[in-house]
Amino acid sequence: MSKSWNLLRAGVSGILFGFVSVVSANTEEAVTPYPTLDRVEFVLGCMDVRGGQTYTTMYGCVCLIDKIADSVPYEAFLDANTLQVMMKTPGERGGAFRDAPGARKLTRSYDEVVAESERKCFVK
Repeated sequence: MSKSWNLLRAGVSGILFGFVSVVSANTEEAVTPYPTLDRVEFVLGCMDVRGGQTYTTMYGCVCLIDKIADSVPYEAFLDANTLQVMMKTPGERGGAFRDAPGARKLTRSYDEVVAESERKCFVK
């Protein structure tokens, strides 16, 4: 592998370590607020996946991002979402993210937070 791929993997490993340690820690510190634009983008994407833009899906998706924001600091949320998108990149480029140490653990941890939030908000 090239030197740039090794640097990329090292960066991804740093992101993974940061997310896992933040999510697994019992924090009573103030969580970094999620910017409104990111909340809106999340809600619109959530609504598209869950049946379209109706009031029912909107309220469920708003609840969902609120519960996620209560559990995961904003920076860790960005890292996890970015990693999930990049892991879907086909070929060698995506492989750098898929094969990064801890990548699957990070995505499982984030998916667990989302699943728990979905249960609390009655979102399917």
